[in-house]
Amino acid sequence: MTIEKKLEELKNIIPLKFRVWSKAWSNFIVMWYIDARDCQDRLDEIFWLDRQRTYQDVWWKAYCTVSIWDWLKWISRSDVGDPTAISKNKWESSDSFKRACVNWGLGRFLYTMPKIMISESEEKANKRKITEFVKKKFQKELKEWAIKYWLDLESKSKYNSNDDETTELPDVNMDDATSGFNSPTK
Repeated sequence: MTIEKKLEELKNIIPLKFRVWSKAWSNFIVMWYIDARDCQDRLDEIFWLDRQRTYQDVWWKAYCTVSIWDWLKWISRSDVGDPTAISKNKWESSDSFKRACVNWGLGRFLYTMPKIMISESEEKANKRKITEFVKKKFQKELKEWAIKYWLDLESKSKYNSNDDETTELPDVNMDDATSGFNSPTK
């Protein structure tokens, strides 16, 4: 597989999670995110030994560089992580790694995810079962988004490719697409 095809593979949807995050007026925002382990698994699956990651501190900030081997040289993408009050070093290194992966296209689909808000009363009523509630309430919207994202990705891939192969639209099963959903509240 060529480096171009491998890079296109990175743009596919990987398991994602969500968190009921900050309160905006009387609503809660559902924040989508990917786990660093899922990024690592995806890189292992596509590039195996043809990739590496390094960390460095620059001005007390953790920078992660993800490099991919392209026949004769390493090509690298870097980004910085944001610290938090909770477990600063772990969070910052994980965040910088995920951001460097996004620079390669991995997880970039998160920026096209639908913006979802739930009311304070919905959050209170479903506190213990918030994952199931969000999946059920927004299933149609998320399924439409997944199909549109896949079609956009497929059309861009065909536009940039000289291959004559055709690909059929996959069956989007919300149980599979949301199998990695996890939602610790606040």
